[in-house]
Amino acid sequence: MSTRCHIRVQGNPVLIYKHSDGYPDGVLPTLKEVTGYFLDHRGWDPDYLLAQIVRWFGHLEFEEKYPGDDPEFAERMHHHHRTLGWGLGTEEHGDIEYSYTVTPKCIKVLEVYTGKVSRHHIPHPGPYRPSVYSRG
Repeated sequence: MSTRCHIRVQGNPVLIYKHSDGYPDGVLPTLKEVTGYFLDHRGWDPDYLLAQIVRWFGHLEFEEKYPGDDPEFAERMHHHHRTLGWGLGTEEHGDIEYSYTVTPKCIKVLEVYTGKVSRHHIPHPGPYRPSVYSRG
């Protein structure tokens, strides 16, 4: 069964729906990295931050699933999966297990079924870190 989640950015009504790998270990590392980098280089801008979150997750997910060993296979699978797994909207899905809210100070994680809330510090990396977009 997939672990579904929402990701929201405080001040933006749009929710990102992630159909699988929505557990904290699958979301927080990338969410912290993109948010910290974004805040250091652009400041608080909920609309652009939401767009960058979608962009970074999409890029990293593609690289992880289709690492380039077989470019033809990667291209076929990319076309097959390009309409699955992610969504944007303003309505909450009823099947999520985690809800992430990005604020200017932290990332709040709500475990939907238990009601437990945790807060996670956003690292500020300073200069650009090429690990995000490097292939090797």
